[in-house]
Amino acid sequence: MRKIDRGKVNKFFLFLGICIFSLLISTNNILGAEKQPILRVGIFLNQTEINISGDGSFKIYNLKSNNLISEEHNKIVKLLPHDKGIEILGRGVYSGPIKIIPVGNTKVIVIVNGQKYRYRGNIEVDIDKEYRKLNVINIIGIEEYLYGVLKKEISPRWPAEALKAQAVAARTFAIFNMNKYIDKGYNICASTNSQAYGGVNHEDPLTNKAVDETRGVIITYKGKPINAVYHSDSGGYTENSENVWGSFLLLVQVHFPDNNQLEL
Repeated sequence: MRKIDRGKVNKFFLFLGICIFSLLISTNNILGAEKQPILRVGIFLNQTEINISGDGSFKIYNLKSNNLISEEHNKIVKLLPHDKGIEILGRGVYSGPIKIIPVGNTKVIVIVNGQKYRYRGNIEVDIDKEYRKLNVINIIGIEEYLYGVLKKEISPRWPAEALKAQAVAARTFAIFNMNKYIDKGYNICASTNSQAYGGVNHEDPLTNKAVDETRGVIITYKGKPINAVYHSDSGGYTENSENVWGSFLLLVQVHFPDNNQLEL
């Protein structure tokens, strides 16, 4: 029997209620049913080496010249920073950025410290201008991006409406913060500095369904996306937004007194 902290459950539901329904906030499907925003997600930053593979075939391009370097199948390709750009071991040195495009339903695999991480969409590897190391960027539609976010931010065992509320909050947060790291070559990162994102490794059918059923829906205030910040645990209190960010973000202080445990 799994024990869940009822206080945390109540905190989450009350917080989402405040975000989504209070202060004349509305939800709108303003992103469109077909065309979706494309995100550049910084998944691994300042790396001294990166290994790329796939669960099928993938193509490697030098973006500066747009030339095809090679097409691989289930092969591991090592990339290293070089004074003149990016070295692909056994292939040569390229000015970069290097783009990896999967063929068909292939998922690109990024191998870091022996761990394999699978991703939808394309992968781009570039040199960080400040540290001269490798940055790995996942280029992906926002809906598929959310597949890799939700399970890291909420349990798939929670009620379906809670999962859908989390999907709307996460989508809104991503849209609002799309330019946060644009000067570094990506929109948002994969850590909690933006939202936790784990790619295909952290997908679940239930959270994917919540994303699909809220496709394109974001939270707006006066017609504009809000900064839909959220948390997994508040320690019993939330804080007025102006005391954290210096401005009013539609979030007000709330006390959560119930810390009982609930068995599921």
